[in-house]
Amino acid sequence: LKPISATPQVTADFTTASANTGCGSLVVEFIDLSTGAPDAWLWDFGNGNTSTQKNPLTIYSTPGIYNVTLTASNNSFSNSTVSVGFVKVFTNPTADLIVNSVLAGCLPFSVSFSDISTFSSPIASWQWDFGDGGSSSMQNPNYIYSTDGNFSVSLSIVDGNDCQSLFIANNIIDVDKEPIASFNTDITFSCDVTEIVNFSNTSLYGTDYFWDFG
Repeated sequence: LKPISATPQVTADFTTASANTGCGSLVVEFIDLSTGAPDAWLWDFGNGNTSTQKNPLTIYSTPGIYNVTLTASNNSFSNSTVSVGFVKVFTNPTADLIVNSVLAGCLPFSVSFSDISTFSSPIASWQWDFGDGGSSSMQNPNYIYSTDGNFSVSLSIVDGNDCQSLFIANNIIDVDKEPIASFNTDITFSCDVTEIVNFSNTSLYGTDYFWDFG
């Protein structure tokens, strides 16, 4: 006669309550799905950390691909399962930009921008915000400012792993209205060579002035 165990056979299994793929740094919460009424667990997360909790949580702080091992056991049985490449953490791209033209000018002001972001996976999309309500999804856009002011420019990128980065260049573009020269005089004709003529400057948007009286 063979003895019959009252303790069921254990089969280790698990899933996650959170995403097991992410960017930069990833917090993963594991859920035990083992059958056979286990009462002890040993997790190896592949990142140098282990746990004996039933449903543990761990942090993957370094980009990489990680194998996860769960050993579940009860008084009579033990079983292990390994999920190869179960957790994937990708390197975040770093958004950056340069302006290929002067940073200040008069309306209408044309500016050339270039994306100089760094990445480990090719960039899939770009989103520019020029600070005046205008935007572009081109990698290296040219843009014409039609209103005056001081504008911040932002570039948001998404790479092939769906990792994102945002860069903001604060108050980088300065656009002024083009000055309009104008003046009035109190007299325009006189037979007196000693006549004093008074000029009134009615120019718009000027800051510096040079008069030539002819």
